[in-house]
Amino acid sequence: VLRDMSHPDFVLIGESDEKAGRMLWNILALPVPTYYTNFVNAELAKLSINTFLTTKIAFACTMARLAEKLPGADVDTVSNIVGADSRIGRKYLTGANGFGGPCFPRDNQALAQLAYSLGVSPRLPRTVIEENETQIWAINSLACQLAGENKSALVMGMAYKPGTPVTEESQGKRFLEGMKSLTVRWYDPMAKGSLSRDAAQAAIADSGVVILMQPDPDFLDFNYGDTPVIDCWRLLRKKQPKNWHPRGIGRAND
Repeated sequence: VLRDMSHPDFVLIGESDEKAGRMLWNILALPVPTYYTNFVNAELAKLSINTFLTTKIAFACTMARLAEKLPGADVDTVSNIVGADSRIGRKYLTGANGFGGPCFPRDNQALAQLAYSLGVSPRLPRTVIEENETQIWAINSLACQLAGENKSALVMGMAYKPGTPVTEESQGKRFLEGMKSLTVRWYDPMAKGSLSRDAAQAAIADSGVVILMQPDPDFLDFNYGDTPVIDCWRLLRKKQPKNWHPRGIGRAND
């Protein structure tokens, strides 16, 4: 947040009048494009930006699920090609396990509700929300399949992204809440309530399945042994544990 505040792509100022808008700009004084508009346009633009980004994420996750079914397919290769089109761009086009956190789910819901209240079809933002939910159900199903009779899982990464303790609306938290068939423990280097690092390493060996919910570099240093690993972000692409199950890569033996 601090970096983005000091290095934004642009500044959007929703102003009550021109004088107030210029006073705010004088406080910020950032050498980037600045847009001044009324409160209605500013709020609609803000909701639109986040909903558009989550639409890209949802689309990338759909590409990942398609790639998993096609031997030889790799969603990262496809995303690099699709993202090379200047009309699309590579940012937020990584197929993994969906979006979470305090902003994206909230703003999708807000735009859908706004559309509904104005008599405009809310289908697009609602579809993005539904597609995000399907990512967790797909991971739940695969986790149960791989765990077999062990009936236990270890989630690596409970915060909504690496480098933060925030678990609000995270995909790891959704997995934990939705999983009824397996006993779930979890590790996160920052989130409160986590197993210790040593306990997490020990838990890998006696878990039926491990799920990497984040692309946190911290997870590269663990020994996964023979335990099945669902790698949502293909973090272990170079390491490739013995029982590696990357999402978004189609392999003939899967």
